[in-house]
Amino acid sequence: MKKKLFELCRLAAIGGFEQPVRQYLMEQARPFADEMKTDKMGNLLIYRQGTVHLEKPLMLMAHMDEPGFLVTNITDDGMVQLAGGGMNARALIGKHMEIHDRRSIVYGAAGMKAEHMQTPEEQKKTPDISRLLIDIGCTSKTEAEARVRLGDVAVPLVEPELLGMPESANVTELPESRMMTGRGLASRGGCAVLLKLLEEKPACDCWFVFAVSGENWSLVPGKGGMLAARLLDPAKAVLLHGVDTGEGPGVPAEEISCRCGAGAAISLADADFVFDRALREKVTAAADQKGVRWQFNCDSSQVTGAGRLASAHTGCRVLPVNLPVRYLQSAAGVCCLDDLESMTEICRLMMERAGECNE
Repeated sequence: MKKKLFELCRLAAIGGFEQPVRQYLMEQARPFADEMKTDKMGNLLIYRQGTVHLEKPLMLMAHMDEPGFLVTNITDDGMVQLAGGGMNARALIGKHMEIHDRRSIVYGAAGMKAEHMQTPEEQKKTPDISRLLIDIGCTSKTEAEARVRLGDVAVPLVEPELLGMPESANVTELPESRMMTGRGLASRGGCAVLLKLLEEKPACDCWFVFAVSGENWSLVPGKGGMLAARLLDPAKAVLLHGVDTGEGPGVPAEEISCRCGAGAAISLADADFVFDRALREKVTAAADQKGVRWQFNCDSSQVTGAGRLASAHTGCRVLPVNLPVRYLQSAAGVCCLDDLESMTEICRLMMERAGECNE
């Protein structure tokens, strides 16, 4: 599972451009799928029959996409300008960037007016992403247009790494470090968990959904999950996502919503949805009995798309199983590999109890 997470974090796939991740997931899941299909939006839907037959199979969903940007302009002196969301411009200044199209990858460096050249007022403000310039080593618009086209996809160049370990460390052998850094952990962590669960005979009939458009282009994400729920009409769903822990130097304990290494983070609510209490209590009680680590996520400011998922078609009850991630809206996050195991165990418990808790 950890090896697959590293491989997923190396792939660039922002909202609307999930093909690289979708293709990887299809190749990995094909030996275990009883049915596999994609819908018109690009969601990947995989069915696996379980030990117990359910009238409405359980739906487990993670998003494939990551925060990123589109190329929207090329300046006269060959600089590339971006539009998009998920991280602000200050998080990218000085970072290496990779720009993808269907042909190749072009590398660049992100920058803007030097700090010492900014006015005091400019230094106080978070600059708009449109003011960020990606230098790809060109000196004219014509030269840059030969390498980059409008509509190409741009993401920070981040290599997944085990923290505190030498370059020779083998992720499959799980050396001393249990912490890793990488790009797109909020979505790719859930994808790695679902791949692991797909390899096993599930306790009940399950649809494994790898959804599009979970991160970008909307104040309320989750359009891909909403369409998947309309098509599958599940009675219950598990939403695997990433949540910001709030951890950092000097942060008061009361402002930390969850912690890396303390297990899967189970949310009480997000910014547009209150999660099902009975379902949560049923599964967490089973986790306590089995000794599975989990924690509450007490932050309700993040929007995960759960509201759209729960209210689609005839509606379903949603259990949030989140990966705690530090520095979620920066170029690279940090997570604990042990929390992936906890998420996997919580999902297994949900599978075992999917036929219960119907009130």
